[in-house]
Amino acid sequence: MPELGFAEDVEIGAPIEAVYSYRLDFTNLPEYNPSVSNLRRTDGGPEPGVRAEYAFDVSIEEMGGQQMPQTLKVVEADGPERIVFEVGPWYAREICTFEPTDDGGTHVVFAYVTYVPDELDNEEGRALIESSGRRQARLELDLIKKNLEV
Repeated sequence: MPELGFAEDVEIGAPIEAVYSYRLDFTNLPEYNPSVSNLRRTDGGPEPGVRAEYAFDVSIEEMGGQQMPQTLKVVEADGPERIVFEVGPWYAREICTFEPTDDGGTHVVFAYVTYVPDELDNEEGRALIESSGRRQARLELDLIKKNLEV
């Protein structure tokens, strides 16, 4: 299946450790992604980090708000610089990187690689996937920024 990649970034006025920890604890996901509901941890583990798995429902705006079940698995957690996780059922991998800024804040980048289903592997379909993904990344980054810049 073909792939598509893109990235979004933001500067957050909070220390790198705080931003990294907030993102790594995916129980926070509904706080910065209003499309997420019914979030639950499915691996039975107590701490955020590698091998943590979650299930949730996401409301898909482009599909009239239809609820779609999703899974999320943390595959790398190299704190406080990098988190990698995979989301399904449409495979997507997100690489989150965190760098301290000179003023004590954090520069955050969300980079995505997602498979493109055959039926959407055309100019219009790829544009839809990328615009939807960028909009979602921007929303999450902006809400994380708002939540952490108290």
